[in-house]
Amino acid sequence: MRFEDRTFTDEHVPQDGNQFIRCRFIRCNMVYAGGEVPVLSHCELHSCEFDFIGEAANTLKHLSQMYRGGFQWRVEQAFQSIRTGWFPTTPAEPLDAQR
Repeated sequence: MRFEDRTFTDEHVPQDGNQFIRCRFIRCNMVYAGGEVPVLSHCELHSCEFDFIGEAANTLKHLSQMYRGGFQWRVEQAFQSIRTGWFPTTPAEPLDAQR
């Protein structure tokens, strides 16, 4: 769904697959479940929190376990990729499909 020039106040706002253009979020709970990447363009966020649930939470948990399991360098490498704007253009093929 596309939202333009809207103000959200004290709301639970699902992010997956939505587009937010020039929106204001005030004390909102921004929730991402790992689905289609949302678009936030020229938005303002004031005292908002972000929650990651479902597949998004699983990804963060995996990164945390990697970090604590001796792969800090790989997690830091992923963060550096995020900082520079690199991201894969297509999802990776599942491992069982590669055999």
